[in-house]
Amino acid sequence: MAALLEDLEQIGGVHPELYDTDVRERMWEVTDRVLIQQTGDVEVPEDLGMFSAEGNRELRECLEQNLENLKAAFDVFGLDTEAKRLRSFFNPRLRTEGGTFIEDFFGHP
Repeated sequence: MAALLEDLEQIGGVHPELYDTDVRERMWEVTDRVLIQQTGDVEVPEDLGMFSAEGNRELRECLEQNLENLKAAFDVFGLDTEAKRLRSFFNPRLRTEGGTFIEDFFGHP
């Protein structure tokens, strides 16, 4: 989770629209389907609401890599229900070194 948060914060430093509601909702929709619900082969869309093609590409690559890593970690730790995965994802103790929390990127479920 820390890697995802740090990567998102880094992208947000260059592309502040990452914190816009539209982008947050799109990121959450993908994250919910891929990581929380695990509904099978879900692709991260090319357009995530960022203002530039570069921003969309960087965010897409970040989500693809980090969500796959988190999915594997959740499996290792036995997070075998949506409720367990959701609780772990929205851990209120997790934050970046800069002080940004998960809710700053994805809102609150």
